[in-house]
Amino acid sequence: MPWSDVLGHSEPIRRLKASAAAGRLGQAYAFLGPSGIGKRHCALAFAQALLCEQSDDHDLDACGVCSACQQVTARQHPDLLLVDLPPGKAEHPVSAFIGDKDERRRAGLCYEIALHPLLGRRKVALIDEAESLNEESANALLKTLEEPPAGAILILVVSGQERLLPTIRSRCQLLTFQPLPAPVLIELLRRNQESQAAEDLDSIATLAEGSLETARQLLEPELRRQRQSLYEQLSQPRFDSLQLAEFARGLVETASSARAGQRSHAGWVIRFCIEFYRQALLSLSRGTAPPGDFSQVTRFVQALTDRARNSAAAEGPLIDRTVDLLERCLLADRQIDANIAPAVCLESLFDDLGKTLRLPLV
Repeated sequence: MPWSDVLGHSEPIRRLKASAAAGRLGQAYAFLGPSGIGKRHCALAFAQALLCEQSDDHDLDACGVCSACQQVTARQHPDLLLVDLPPGKAEHPVSAFIGDKDERRRAGLCYEIALHPLLGRRKVALIDEAESLNEESANALLKTLEEPPAGAILILVVSGQERLLPTIRSRCQLLTFQPLPAPVLIELLRRNQESQAAEDLDSIATLAEGSLETARQLLEPELRRQRQSLYEQLSQPRFDSLQLAEFARGLVETASSARAGQRSHAGWVIRFCIEFYRQALLSLSRGTAPPGDFSQVTRFVQALTDRARNSAAAEGPLIDRTVDLLERCLLADRQIDANIAPAVCLESLFDDLGKTLRLPLV
């Protein structure tokens, strides 16, 4: 994957190439940024450029066709060491760095990266989700970071700088990655055959907040159906709070029997509510209709406008009321992140939304 295959991260790539041209490549990098935005993809492109047979350290451009480049693409290059978080695990085991008990210090990344390269001029290690290093695995890696083998380069992919241990962070050159711009996100989605027929890529790009991983989740048919069902409920000017809470709780409970899965799905419900009221606020403040895939928002705004007209209320209270609804959803978003029980969070949210909607417009 040459640099041309990496979209939306021109500034980190520019910094890497400038360091290479100046002969100042570091021995450890931390690629920092939100999850799902392509940091690992960029790290693999960097590794390919470092291992390419046609590239050198001042050029840092992979040809994409040599044997080394093809091996990196297939994740089979013997000098590329990949450490991924084991499926279903919350932390990197120390054995990934120094071997299990029977092979301590004779296996694992810290041992292998110190060996002489088999094909190229260096070893390159990529540690994904490095924020999940526990104290034991971090201490094992720290010894290698303090005295890295000559020519070896380590790349740590991290979701959030604050989650990387300070002792590790201080020994890495930090590169910050920003969420993908909406046009780039849409372009990447259009490359996916499954999303080419989707008509609401603009709203999906907005909801995804720069994350390709999140956008792909939003393209799943069941989640799209649930989103539209929720919007239909929210479009009612005076919805039944208890009924809507039961509806949303049902979505969450059927999402997964695991608590983590339920919390994730409750987060989606809340984010859908945030986007619904955000679109309503934009429509009211600009006097324009929301995008076509937000037809339920149009009905909500019209019902709210008719109600204000009947009570002789001015336009200001309509905007203020919508702001109140949006702020309550944002509070729920913070609460779900703070580990409040999903069912309690949703029930409280929709009860408060219903009460807010029933207040007189003055």
